Amino acid sequence: MLGWMRVFAVAIGIVAVAAPVQSPAQSGSQSERTRRLREHEKKIQEIINQRRAEREKRAAEAGPQQQPETAQPAEVEIKPEETPKPASSVVMGFKFINEQGISDYNLVVREGETFVSEVMLFNIDQNPIDRIRLSLRYDKRFITPEKIFDTALKPYIQGDPVFTVNQRDSLLNYDAKLKRPLDAPQMALLKVLWKADRQTAFTGLDFQFSALEKDDDEHTAIYVRNENILGTRDDAMDGVLSGGLMIEGPKNAKKVMQGKEEELKQIYLGDVANDSKVGLVLTKPGSGAIQVGDEFVVKVKLDNPSGAQVDALNFTILFDPKVLRVVDKDKFNYITTGINVHDGPYHYNFPWDMHIENDVRNESGLVSYAMALANGGTLESRTIADVHFKAIGPAERTDVGFVRSRPGAPDLTSVRYFGYEILDLRSAYLSRSTISFPVLNKTVEVASDATNGGLPIPTPAPTPTPKPENSVKPLKIERQ
Repeated sequence: MLGWMRVFAVAIGIVAVAAPVQSPAQSGSQSERTRRLREHEKKIQEIINQRRAEREKRAAEAGPQQQPETAQPAEVEIKPEETPKPASSVVMGFKFINEQGISDYNLVVREGETFVSEVMLFNIDQNPIDRIRLSLRYDKRFITPEKIFDTALKPYIQGDPVFTVNQRDSLLNYDAKLKRPLDAPQMALLKVLWKADRQTAFTGLDFQFSALEKDDDEHTAIYVRNENILGTRDDAMDGVLSGGLMIEGPKNAKKVMQGKEEELKQIYLGDVANDSKVGLVLTKPGSGAIQVGDEFVVKVKLDNPSGAQVDALNFTILFDPKVLRVVDKDKFNYITTGINVHDGPYHYNFPWDMHIENDVRNESGLVSYAMALANGGTLESRTIADVHFKAIGPAERTDVGFVRSRPGAPDLTSVRYFGYEILDLRSAYLSRSTISFPVLNKTVEVASDATNGGLPIPTPAPTPTPKPENSVKPLKIERQ
């Protein structure tokens, strides 16, 4: 709501007065921090209550324990899928401590200050944990890890833990095997000392996961006898909660005065007022031919090379409903009603707190998506959402493209900050507003493929470039 109030204020113009006011990043910070804190505490309590209820239900269904029979029962083969893993009672989340010793689930610090993040473990059933793997993701543009403390774990650790910082991918990794099980119901696993490098309305700490959970993968897991008990059987992410903080300007930062519209535009938009622009990009669905019946993904990406501030984004995409249909994907989405494009994997880079629209109308060939940030923020050039298409009819060429906004009409495709449009769909350097590709009839493709004619031969995937040796480095672990 705050973002739209700021937009309204600029739209009508503000007469200069002498009284100083807070900047948009500062105004409402206390209420925003309180809201995030309450949401975090509520989520933790909801997960704990859910786990307890599931445990009590399993105990009730099992009934009273029976004494073992003297006769040995016949062996019965039990398939893994017949014994589903129950929801875990292990939950992890972040907690922050600033220089003044104030502890919070979400924090406000000043640029140049240091703060500590704690990785909190809630082991409700007191499972005997024997290995802890943590992969913590941060944004290197805004915060830098300086020291790590594992004092609480030291009595349990077998040998030396493995600790590295992947500077290229902004990942902090910690892996410790325990010489005796850890079954405390609650404790701080790690403490990391960070430095706040740059002002921002929001930056987060999150947990990195890997689908395969191999030893050489960077991932988060809590093990009991080689089994990861974090989260649920289908998704380990169900057992963790992210944390976030706001970084305000330094104490000697210039106070912002109310002024005329152009003055405010220069103060609040900075480089944006000097014609810095952002773009939106649609990615083509690979190099292979699309045939009727195939499913494929078109990615919607933000291109923000100058680091412009953004507080509102929306796009409208048109496609041919006789040729294509959007397949609903909504796992972890902000909005899950109806048919949706998939933004669930990208919440870390786009932490929208106003969820306006995520709607697909297949009968009309229309995608509508709109999100906003109350206080705005610098958003990286990353994927915003995936549009999962299925080809339902052949076409020599079909188009998928953004619908441009028109003066006097609703914002159909737009990226804004403080009410000012900063999107440039016409720039080939920034945007790719329309993509075109053929959809082949299956029978035609099979015939031509048999003679190896008419279709491009798929190009082998390039060999992945190995990580530079200096991109992952060990850091000393501090112990108090």
